[in-house]
Amino acid sequence: MKTTSPDRHRLLRWITFLIVSVIVVLYVALPIGIGVSVVLPYQETVGAPPAGFEAVTLTTEDGVALAGWYQPPSNGAVIIVLHGAGGSREGMRSHIDLLTRHGYGVLALDLRGHGGSGGLIIGGALIVFGLIIMLQNMGLMYLQNWWALFILIPAFGSFAAA
Repeated sequence: MKTTSPDRHRLLRWITFLIVSVIVVLYVALPIGIGVSVVLPYQETVGAPPAGFEAVTLTTEDGVALAGWYQPPSNGAVIIVLHGAGGSREGMRSHIDLLTRHGYGVLALDLRGHGGSGGLIIGGALIVFGLIIMLQNMGLMYLQNWWALFILIPAFGSFAAA
């Protein structure tokens, strides 16, 4: 039995509709959804600082307050710990504990618009450059040796380095 012409056209329309729908979801809806989730992240609640840490607030050049925790080093090296996109320093506690057990000083900060920090979210290399400029202008108050500064950015490094 042969397929009639109207049935064939109906089948071709459905196939075309499905292909176009998949393309729209992959190239329009999915990128928009990911963009919105990065720009408007879930605000994670930040608890008390870990034992031995003090709560600190650093102010950027444009007046935005960045909340953080600080513990001085016992080995002379300070590591700035930044969280991934959509997180806060609270999610970095396991990294912070590991670093302090090995004698590193830790400055764990919430990025703009995340955790306990104010301001609007920015991305890319602006985060790292802004942080370095802020520390330079502060006279490196938390750093004993500028050469002993490291920045740890799990799950965000490739984005921040772009």
